Amino acid sequence: MMERTLSSRINVGSTAHVQHTQPLMMRHITIDEPTIILVRHGRKIIRWAQREINLEAGDAVVIGEGDSFDIINTPSPLTGTYEASWLSFCSDFVQNYCFMHAPRMSMNEANKMAEPGNSFRKAFYHTADAIADTENIPESIVARRMEEMLSWLDEYHIFFALKKHTGLAIKIRKLVAADISQDWNTAQVAAEFGMSATTLRRHLHAENTSFTHLVTDIRMCRALTLLQVTDLSVTRISQEVGYENPSKFAARFRTRFGFSPSLVRVSGPTMGNLAGLAPLRNLKVRFAQ
Repeated sequence: MMERTLSSRINVGSTAHVQHTQPLMMRHITIDEPTIILVRHGRKIIRWAQREINLEAGDAVVIGEGDSFDIINTPSPLTGTYEASWLSFCSDFVQNYCFMHAPRMSMNEANKMAEPGNSFRKAFYHTADAIADTENIPESIVARRMEEMLSWLDEYHIFFALKKHTGLAIKIRKLVAADISQDWNTAQVAAEFGMSATTLRRHLHAENTSFTHLVTDIRMCRALTLLQVTDLSVTRISQEVGYENPSKFAARFRTRFGFSPSLVRVSGPTMGNLAGLAPLRNLKVRFAQ
């Protein structure tokens, strides 16, 4: 079993290995950075705007930043687990790469790769290992390997777009995510962007969201990630995302996702939270803000 950890390099990117034994359906998950996901065991479904991508073991998907999806992960009947690894690129790193290369057409919100070969998969895991090996591999080498992965995407004619999500909500997501345990308030964040709290609320209202909803969603999505990719206790994770009271955290998490934090860690076959899967098939997905 691979070590459950989340590794990152400043201004370059991050990687993690997702593993759980329960089928999980997660609604309105916003992808904050350009990401490649490689499925190892089980099945993944990604839905948005009446579109759908189905991924089996060995498949890969490339997702741009700032878009939201409904995601269903189903364990393999052979291994009893759902497992996938991901590489996320810092947005500025991708922008610098794009500026250094010829103009290209940008990808859709999510693109399934056409039969990623062994060489691509080897490069993917080689890069993930480099990010995790902070003792032996310097930042400069990690950056070159991440550039190699972007070059691989070029070979598959999949290109991350130059920044298109310039709304205030996306900027706040990045600010809060950088220090997620901090007790953020409207006035503090507004000052970061050189505006009044009233102006900030007005802008967010125009983007169909609110400051409280935004911060809560960022914290809950980070908690979900930590539950999937680390062995930190639920209590520790609640503290990591800014909740001193684990019970309050668990209640908020259940409200957001429809299942408890402990379900992500349950071993053995259960129905997970897929009781809600049937209505999702006909759901007209809206983008979360």
